[in-house]
Amino acid sequence: MQNKEENKIKGPMHNIESFGSTTLGKKGQVVIPAEIRKKMNLKAGDNFVVILANNSIAFLPAGKVEEMVSELEKTIDKFKKITKK
Repeated sequence: MQNKEENKIKGPMHNIESFGSTTLGKKGQVVIPAEIRKKMNLKAGDNFVVILANNSIAFLPAGKVEEMVSELEKTIDKFKKITKK
């Protein structure tokens, strides 16, 4: 039997825990698969930041933007320290 860590798909920058497919509706609406909504505790009316990067689209819950920026700042600081050596 595989454990949860073995089921994760390793991406270049993140671990993918779940994935699914969806279809773009006529009005540009996208339905997030139920498994992902449940894992992320997403509810109708939640806001997202939509990011286009490397020819891919990402939906980031608006409440996570500050957390993401903080992590990016930490990473940038690490790179600055490395490049100064």
